[in-house]
Amino acid sequence: MGNVKTIKVAEIHDNPVALRSVDKAGEAFMGLCDSIRNIGFQGSVTVRTCAEGGYSLIDGLHRITACREIGIQEVTAVIMELNDVEVWESQLLFNVHHVETKPIEYTKHMVRLMTANPLMTEAELSHKLGKSAQWVKERLGLIKIADEKVQSLIDSGKISLSNAYALSKLDSADVADFVDRAMTLPVSEFGPQVEQRVREVRDNRRKGRDSEPTAFAPLSFLQKKSDIESQYENPDVVLGIITQQGVKDIPTAVKIALQWVCHMDPVSVAAQVAKDEERKAARAAAAAKAAEERAKKKAEQDAKLAGEAAEVAAEAKAKLAK
Repeated sequence: MGNVKTIKVAEIHDNPVALRSVDKAGEAFMGLCDSIRNIGFQGSVTVRTCAEGGYSLIDGLHRITACREIGIQEVTAVIMELNDVEVWESQLLFNVHHVETKPIEYTKHMVRLMTANPLMTEAELSHKLGKSAQWVKERLGLIKIADEKVQSLIDSGKISLSNAYALSKLDSADVADFVDRAMTLPVSEFGPQVEQRVREVRDNRRKGRDSEPTAFAPLSFLQKKSDIESQYENPDVVLGIITQQGVKDIPTAVKIALQWVCHMDPVSVAAQVAKDEERKAARAAAAAKAAEERAKKKAEQDAKLAGEAAEVAAEAKAKLAK
């Protein structure tokens, strides 16, 4: 367990491989500072002794940072004697239930631990963390998303974890094309789109073809349970589609009703196509804007260089004139 004693905050050094970063401007951190300022430091931090003196922080980065911010001089600490690998393992265990832990940061720490323990299996790691093997597998899969901008979107919550897990199944070349959808679509719609692309790439590779995306094809995914239930008593949406299509026979009407449940009726398909066109237009506009900004920046740099060259030429001419 370790020894418990009161130590000086000034003697505690941050761990260079911290699991989580501190957002000092965040509401949660400012609230923590207010709490410590009002009622004092409660609980303890976990540290280990350093060979060069003082202590290295294992757990409690937000708390110790808050103490430094508001001038707390001493804190209660649990002092443990651990090596580097044991520290990484302890950090994972301490933070496994912290909902504010950023997914990518946490995953990188899991990879760091497994790299330091080459014989550790995913099953053993899941047992240590008290998580399911599927949870560990999905989390480790996030490391395949190498783009730091996309990682930031996941850590900030702009891309949900469910959509991030789906995104990690794609080749790195495809990730950028699916980011906007990952940010806006529910997993019930985004997941099938990713699965379709994964199958497409796999089939193309098996047949020796390139993996360029094919033309858009509508995807089958279920309507929300609440929307389906609403049609029990008042099937206005389904009847509207059937009427719009001019259907007269029961078998075709039933078919359209079932298509609606799977987003494959004519109206739902048209909506999917329109949404895809809207995404393409947005990506094209963003690319055009980026190209315009690059061109503008280059023109400004060229003008600056030309101005500097003119000044140098003028100075040289002035010196020759003398």
